[in-house]
Amino acid sequence: MKFILIYTIIVYTGEISIAKEMLDSGNIIYKPKIVYLSKYSGDNKYDTLSNKIYSNAPLTELDAINLCLLPLMKSEYSRGIMTEKAIELTQHIKDTVMKNKCIELLYLFVQKFVCDEKARNKLQEAYSMTDIGEMIVNDTTKKNKEVIISKILTVLETNIGEVPNEYKNAMINLPLYSLTDISMDVKGFKSFSDLDKYLI
Repeated sequence: MKFILIYTIIVYTGEISIAKEMLDSGNIIYKPKIVYLSKYSGDNKYDTLSNKIYSNAPLTELDAINLCLLPLMKSEYSRGIMTEKAIELTQHIKDTVMKNKCIELLYLFVQKFVCDEKARNKLQEAYSMTDIGEMIVNDTTKKNKEVIISKILTVLETNIGEVPNEYKNAMINLPLYSLTDISMDVKGFKSFSDLDKYLI
């Protein structure tokens, strides 16, 4: 009989210092590797990272991981504040590749574990400046525009008739906020000329 070994690592955030570490169900004993972030001082890690970054010392892969985990480690500050402090550090990393990697890792963890809206918005802004973030934001915006235009055209064709190509083409070039305005007003349009004030 062939046995398959499965290794599991469970990471607990800074608020948790003790948890059940083994499950014994008789035939099966489940004992994952437990990592308690409460054993790591986010404040000390922050100071160490801050010294390296502000002195332009090269960062290691471990440094990148520690930076993205700062909001989840034990700290005298809230997760939101530690997220903001971590974001601030990333803005001073000189190596663009490492900077983007840290922001992208931080984004993954914060989106899952941090509820502070101010911190999330700051991180979203930083993330949108990375190569991957910019690509995702642009792709999302494009998809959102396509969905809104489709809905506008459906309403116009139902209430007025076939939409002239000049209006279709003009809407493609409109920013998302203008399309949103049209989508909110379109049910009251009596003619295609009602679109003109949005196309200026």
